[in-house]
Amino acid sequence: MGIDDFTGWRFNNDTDEELVAVMDKHLPKGWKKNADHRRQVYRVVENFLKTPDKMGTKDREKRARYLTLDQEENVDTQRTIADATGRRLYVQTPYRSKFRRDVEQIEKEYRSR
Repeated sequence: MGIDDFTGWRFNNDTDEELVAVMDKHLPKGWKKNADHRRQVYRVVENFLKTPDKMGTKDREKRARYLTLDQEENVDTQRTIADATGRRLYVQTPYRSKFRRDVEQIEKEYRSR
């Protein structure tokens, strides 16, 4: 069994390689270490890119976390998703603003490809 077998989601098959490459450039190096967190972080970024860009970054990121929560079978609280894109991803605070800054950079580079 692979590390993502319990969810039916395969990181190497179910992700956009270009998006992953951009995320690798802008997120902390360890973002892919844990299979659950990797999937959650990827989904938050992917959902962020689907939100209307006329919304503010904070609102877009919050909506992306809620959309990700709906996609995750074994996650029952919004806090779990927030932790995956916050304290489990960044060593220092403020976690939220660091993630928002990084996701803005990811979006800018990804959309310019």
